[in-house]
Order: sequence, then structure tokens, then C-alpha cells
Amino acid sequence: MSEASKTERQYLHALTASELLVPGGETPEVLDTSEGRFVIAFDREELLADHASGPVERAILPGRVLVKALAGQGVGIALNMGDRNERLFDAESIAWLNDVLDADGEDGETRLGILTPPRASPEFFAALDEALGRLPGLAKRAWLFRNDDVLTLAVAGVDARAESAVARAFSDAVNISGWEESFSLIFADLSAQNGLEKAAIRIDIPQEDTAPQKPANQPPRLR
Repeated sequence: MSEASKTERQYLHALTASELLVPGGETPEVLDTSEGRFVIAFDREELLADHASGPVERAILPGRVLVKALAGQGVGIALNMGDRNERLFDAESIAWLNDVLDADGEDGETRLGILTPPRASPEFFAALDEALGRLPGLAKRAWLFRNDDVLTLAVAGVDARAESAVARAFSDAVNISGWEESFSLIFADLSAQNGLEKAAIRIDIPQEDTAPQKPANQPPRLR
């Protein structure tokens, strides 16, 4: 990926966890631009309805599946066209993400590199705390660390049907905090990961809405 596109990594990881609506079904709509060709997709039904002038055939599939299907085709993804938060993920970004998915393996095993403590800004920690407060019952615990110097959040205990909501919550938190470095979100239970306890902040996520909230200016509690 180019230097400018590295800031897109958090969006790309959220993309793989989202359920996408692709107008056109087996023959998806493609947007041709001066920046390349993009398959049009939406992550909400109302955005697809705004895009279409009437009933439209669509495919509903996980973002991960669409990304894998576009591997090697030189085509990107145009997400939520017409919305104020529309984004273009170019073919280079899709190729990078496919490399990441291939590295994770089909068996779901998460392969980690060099683990170091999670250096981040106070604004990032505050936004992360707010996002965690929105997840009672959706996730059990998380670990924040740097993996090959990429700030990474691993979240455990998330049902596959809730991955999209969880990914969106953390993507929003990253944006709100103004964080400009690369950020990676993975769904994995790293309880048995060797060396993680020395590098990571472990975060226990409240399981009830009535759980007391930490002050927003405090980082997640260490374990």
C-alpha cells in the first residue's frame, strides 16, 4: 500500500467484518472513474434503497468474501456511494487486504509478529474507552498492543453476527480520536498467546449495561 493509503487500514479491517449489499447480484454494478474501477457496495439497506430507483437485484455477503472474490482483478470497492461517509477502496488496498487475509490463514489462526506495548495518544485511549462502553454483551475481552509496530486491538467473544457492529464502533472511535497511524482490528481470543501479557493491555469488557464506567480520560485497566 502507498504511504497515503496506510491510514485506510482500520477501515479495511472493518470492511471485512461487515455484511455488504452488492447491487446487481451475480453481475455487480461497477463504477468507472479516473482512479480505476470499483464494485459498488453498501453496508446498510437504506443506502442501497437511496441508490436504486426501484427494486434491484442484490447479493448479500460478508465483506471478507467480496474482498477475496476481487483478488487479482484490479478492481476496488466503492462503499456507500452517495452517503456523506462514502469511501473508495482502490485495487491496491484490496490486494493488500487479501495478503492480510491469506496470512491469517483459512483455519482462522491469527499469526502475530513482534509484540510491543501499545503507545498511543490520550485521545485514542479516551475514544477506545467510549467504544468499549458500547459493547456490553457483544464481546468479552480485548487486548491492545503493537504487532510489528502496528497498533492492534484483538477482541474475543464476539458472535459472527455482531462483528460488523463491533468493527464499526472501533472504526468510529479511531476517527473521533484523530488517530493517524495504522490501526488493526482482529477478532481472536489471544488468552494463550505466548508473551502477550508482557506487551499488551488486557481489557475486560462489561457484560451488563449497568456496569460502572471508567472516567473517559483513563486508559483501559491493566491486567
